[in-house]
Amino acid sequence: MKINFMLDLETVGLTPGSAIISIALVPFGFAGFSPATAPYYEKINFQSSAAKLSVDSTVLDWWAMQDPEVRNEAFSGTKSLEVVLQEISDYLASFKCDPVIWGKGSDFDNVLLAEAYDRCDIKLPWNFRNNRCFRTLTAIFPYHSFDKINTKKHSALEDAKHQAEWAESIFLSVVAPFQLEH
Repeated sequence: MKINFMLDLETVGLTPGSAIISIALVPFGFAGFSPATAPYYEKINFQSSAAKLSVDSTVLDWWAMQDPEVRNEAFSGTKSLEVVLQEISDYLASFKCDPVIWGKGSDFDNVLLAEAYDRCDIKLPWNFRNNRCFRTLTAIFPYHSFDKINTKKHSALEDAKHQAEWAESIFLSVVAPFQLEH
């Protein structure tokens, strides 16, 4: 059985191999999962991530200009990168499924996370064929917007929940009726 998971990262870079400071995965889809169902969220110790992955000084400067509360939250991680990656693997395995991982951008979240797994010599916990792009989904259905209400800026968990809710609403209003009719 396949289960969809919306992935969102907060990073200190924009390319594969960039340091990751927080990760969220939110299950969603037709299997009775909703963005309220057991999300995974963790902040990573910056030094641990920077030891294995690269830091882009322009992105670090951008973080320095963010609201201090947002910045402090983003950089408050205490767990090592390797521990968080193993926790993600265990989290996905706990669903006893074939996980489908959705990121916002075909070349960002999934790719950066896969590179982190590779650099830490930990097996990627999903099949590369199960990578999906949320930005493509919303481009295909541009008339189906979904307002973001009362969420924290630059929070991987808030962004993943919002994107999962948006994708779910597209599935339920566009994809599901079509599947039922044909």
